[in-house]
Amino acid sequence: MEDEYNLNVNEKIKKLSNKIREWTHRHLTMEGKNLIVKTFGLSQIIYNMQTYDFEEKELTTIERIIFKFLWSTNENQNGIDRIKRSIMKNEYSKGGMKVTDIESLNRSLKLKQFIRANNTNHVISKMQKHLSENQEQSVFLTSL
Repeated sequence: MEDEYNLNVNEKIKKLSNKIREWTHRHLTMEGKNLIVKTFGLSQIIYNMQTYDFEEKELTTIERIIFKFLWSTNENQNGIDRIKRSIMKNEYSKGGMKVTDIESLNRSLKLKQFIRANNTNHVISKMQKHLSENQEQSVFLTSL
């Protein structure tokens, strides 16, 4: 299980980092860097996020890689945040840059998979409903 996790999560994070690093020597604007992250970086891990439970430390690592790249310059490859990350993740109208929130992306991909599996006639839908019912009963009993 550990080897499987390393191959499907940690190796993809390294690939994300390498893909982004290829663009650090170019004189890109913040918008350009954000586009590179979304196009070449996140595309490396989205599929695996749908199927694997990324640990919190990996999500933090991904976010650090992204913001380090966004704030990097040719002189300083280890960029320092100049604006709060929560603001950078906001809409343009709220002063943000629409930088992808990795934790939200992870949760939304898992929710989308859950909904898709729940709405199918496949056997997995029945298993999922059974597991959800058991979990609801367990939560109810522990709250008593």
